[in-house]
Amino acid sequence: MIRYFTIIAILAIIAGGCRVSRHPEEGQHLVLKNSVVVDPPWPEGENRALRSKLESLAEPVPNSRLLFLFPFRLWVYQQAADTSKKVNRWLRARIGEPPALFDSAAARHAAANMELFLFNKGYLHARAAFEAEPAVRPGYVRVRYRINPDGLYRFGALHYEIADSAIRALLGNDSTLEAAASAPFDMEKLVDERQRITQTLLDNGYFNFSRQFVVFELDTSAASHRIDVYVKILPPREGSHRPWHLRHIYIIPDYVESLHQAGDYDTLVFKGYHILYRGELKYNPQALINGVFLEPGALYRQRDYRQTIQRLTSLSIFRFVNVDMEKDPERQELDAVIKLIPAKLRSLNFNVNATSSSYYFLGSEVGMNYISNNLFHFTDQFRLGANGGVETLSDSGGGLLLLNTVEFNLSGDLYFPTLLNPFGIKIDHRAFNPKTVLSARYNYFRRLNFYTLNASNFSYRYEWTQNEHLFHQFSPLEISVLSVEDTTRAFNERLENNPILKLSFQDQLIVGSKYGITYNSAPGAGHDFWYLRASIDVAGNLINGAFSLLSAGRNTLLGRPFSQYVRPDIEWKYYHFMSGERQLVSRFIAGVGVPLGQSEVLPYVKQFVIGGSNSIRAFRIRELGPGSTGSSGTSAGFNDRTGDMKLEGNVEYRFPLTDVFKGAVFVDAGNVWLLKDEENPDKVFDPVSFYKDIAIGTGAGLRMDFSFFIIRLDLGIPVRVPFDPADNGWRIRSFFRDFAPLDYDWRRDHLRLNLAIGYPF
Repeated sequence: MIRYFTIIAILAIIAGGCRVSRHPEEGQHLVLKNSVVVDPPWPEGENRALRSKLESLAEPVPNSRLLFLFPFRLWVYQQAADTSKKVNRWLRARIGEPPALFDSAAARHAAANMELFLFNKGYLHARAAFEAEPAVRPGYVRVRYRINPDGLYRFGALHYEIADSAIRALLGNDSTLEAAASAPFDMEKLVDERQRITQTLLDNGYFNFSRQFVVFELDTSAASHRIDVYVKILPPREGSHRPWHLRHIYIIPDYVESLHQAGDYDTLVFKGYHILYRGELKYNPQALINGVFLEPGALYRQRDYRQTIQRLTSLSIFRFVNVDMEKDPERQELDAVIKLIPAKLRSLNFNVNATSSSYYFLGSEVGMNYISNNLFHFTDQFRLGANGGVETLSDSGGGLLLLNTVEFNLSGDLYFPTLLNPFGIKIDHRAFNPKTVLSARYNYFRRLNFYTLNASNFSYRYEWTQNEHLFHQFSPLEISVLSVEDTTRAFNERLENNPILKLSFQDQLIVGSKYGITYNSAPGAGHDFWYLRASIDVAGNLINGAFSLLSAGRNTLLGRPFSQYVRPDIEWKYYHFMSGERQLVSRFIAGVGVPLGQSEVLPYVKQFVIGGSNSIRAFRIRELGPGSTGSSGTSAGFNDRTGDMKLEGNVEYRFPLTDVFKGAVFVDAGNVWLLKDEENPDKVFDPVSFYKDIAIGTGAGLRMDFSFFIIRLDLGIPVRVPFDPADNGWRIRSFFRDFAPLDYDWRRDHLRLNLAIGYPF
């Protein structure tokens, strides 16, 4: 009970020291809340979602509150009142928030904006008024906006009055207004139709066309509450709207403005394209034109113009891409001049990452990345990466840090902007933005006092984009060689007592294939969207089939047993955007690996793990599972818990604190399981009772958002620990019952501090 009084006293002291002045000047009041009342109410069936938009138009917006309680940013603004000090000016500009003072002129302006908004939504005679009344809290007022929407107007007849028969034929289909017939009138529908008309004509040769040529005439009927729409295309000042064709396409791969003005280019005409260069041409001509969608002699299409810029930019070897269109009005023809400024041929950069928790510290992770562009003169890119790090664990008293893990990774990737295939299959290299990637990896992982794991990997991978939403990856060949060395006596004894663990740590050869897709419902949009990633990894089955036909009983390749398995997994994320830059983000992950044929378990590197700064943040990575087992983490011991199956769910509420600092509150849940273990059924997934094994964690986070990178600090609190027999695993009970934040043992059991770069998902 004393602890509860201690917590309340601390909060009271903080609140007492953070008083906000509610009377900046005599007669002024802060706005506590804005509300919208529709009177008379909207008829049943009409759009009531408009209320939230109307509330967002209210002025001023009440001051934000930390955890919905304390106006922290307003307090900072008031405490930094002496602007003669540089630090106070910075605090006011970057963290503080000026008081949201009630202003009748601002309220009238907000009411006028509400009337305009409703007018654009079909309420042509809507009226808005406001009233302010004192709030229960002294120094504050509540502002109520009363809306009289009057009658709703709907779309009536649609008429296209276009004299040019060619343009009328192009615009005859897919009208957004025809789909809106009899629907509530919405000015945004007219904006969408104007954009559709403009884009349709630009994509069919009308190079000089712009949206200013599209006008609408509206005929309203008060009796029927209908609005007839007349669509017209205005003529240009001179002549008429006519389509343009492309004549010449010039590509300058090493563009320098001063040299360009001087001229003196050598010219290579390749498949109708003019490639201008000086000295030696450094790029394969076919590789250059693979990224160009504009074609000599073809009709000009703006989508081809945009795709050309996007594709050439995506090569990453050009730091600047520009396409100038030069007109010949007499012939109604265009010459395209594609100017490419190369990026640095070679670049080198370094990175440092760190994560930590209350009783362990994943210390230094230092990385280096080297990039070489156009190495084989095929607009290719080579990337070489190396990074290494150590993990240290505190001793049982929370003092001395003990070195626990040493890891080193070396990787090389070679990207070609085309599909290199040995089968001679003809592919449209421009349609899907294809890439061929050759990758090689080496990983050295030393767990002191236990073992050393060496893993080498080679893969041959294709990547292509089907459309703006769907991305594919296919690896027809992946080869991994795993070897375990320098095992200690203690580790060998552990393996002998756990046959399944022993099998997963044996030397192995993995030869297989992998296919994955990534789907994004609305890339780059500012509204709700969802993301899906799914993949399937298959290994060993073709080799086993060949050996079954050629040499029965053989189960090794190159002197090593080869693995057989199938391993599908899926990740789904949903981003819900709320007002004021707030987001509610959800994630679900599921995966299962099934050993096949001669393999009894999955290879160690293919097993699922859970926990850590990007997973269940209230638990260390590999601390949970499988099933209802786990590691208490009370010592720097062996902590490599893995499973054949994984389920994980996360929900995170993100909100702004200042322009730089963002806050978050989260809940994470999940675990890993084995599919089979006759000696340890508590590790095996049971479809009836698996929910009893779910670990739950919650917490809060602070992010420093510098646009180009994000530093994240998350404090996780274990809510339910499936392997803890006390309180049926509900550790949140002891969090409050034994509250002692200064005690090391209490912090070890109830707090996990994660420091990381970037968002967790």
